[in-house]
Amino acid sequence: MVATPSSPPPLTPSPPTNGKAVIRKAALAARAAIVVEVRREASARMAQAGPATIAGLAPAARIIAGYVALRDELDPAPLLAALATAGFRLALPRMTASGLAFHAHELGSPLGKGAFGVAEPLPGAPIVAPDVILAPLVAFDRRGNRLGYGKGYYDRAFAAHPEAVRIGLAFAVQEVPAVPDEAHDLPLVAILTETGLIRV
Repeated sequence: MVATPSSPPPLTPSPPTNGKAVIRKAALAARAAIVVEVRREASARMAQAGPATIAGLAPAARIIAGYVALRDELDPAPLLAALATAGFRLALPRMTASGLAFHAHELGSPLGKGAFGVAEPLPGAPIVAPDVILAPLVAFDRRGNRLGYGKGYYDRAFAAHPEAVRIGLAFAVQEVPAVPDEAHDLPLVAILTETGLIRV
């Protein structure tokens, strides 16, 4: 049907899907607009439901690789504390010339400062193979496609640990209709947001 001059405009524009750069810009703006109280509540909700949810997705998991939030990423610190209390071993990524190395981490252990100002384990911490990788992201879709910052660190980490269960952590506003993907991309198994679990 052809629209007439009296036809009302759409209430909201469709989220951009015509290229990673456009999606990244819009998703980062949406994430940055989330107020502090909502961020804290999101982290608290994830800490409450996360351990049981992750155990359901990966029943045999023992080592969970998390991350230290950068800027306005969803902060997984309460979730990691809950996972440690539930008996899981923790790991954190460290940036190296060949990609991310996952090091064993205990809550309260000292961290160094890596590339881009990211807090990361000290080089001497033992390297481990995670059973679950909790990944930060910029945007995601319901097919499990993840959009990061464009450096490819987590893409290489997923390829290096293909048996690890890949779970994205994000705010619900970071969902988009479609993230452009390539044949070699490994999708997330699930995305955990403050509104619940999205299974792929």
